Amino acid sequence: MYGLLMKRSYFLIVIFLLNTTLYAKKEVHHLSDAASKKNATETILVPAAARSKDIVEAFQFFKKVSKASQIDLKLTSGAAIENIIQMTPMENGTIIIIQKSTVKGERYEAINIEDIAAIEPSR
Repeated sequence: MYGLLMKRSYFLIVIFLLNTTLYAKKEVHHLSDAASKKNATETILVPAAARSKDIVEAFQFFKKVSKASQIDLKLTSGAAIENIIQMTPMENGTIIIIQKSTVKGERYEAINIEDIAAIEPSR
């Protein structure tokens, strides 16, 4: 009887230790997930054709509702392209052809869509 009691006690102690260890590992795992989510940044992947279409639609919207006759682009480099009068996306959507008004007349420029930071009406 003493041997059976020892076996049961040993069995209960082993189960208790296993459960405690598994619970502790789960807690650590959840804490690491929470910490990684707190420091994570979200990334949205947008196809190039959709992005260039959005840029051209924003251009057309500003042309329609803005009192300014020209639209400007702000580039990721910090530069600006001013006095845009027309935008045409290329078939694959990675480049937009910009027609702009200059002192020397109308000029054209090809811009990679990843270089465009913002689009806004001239002030």
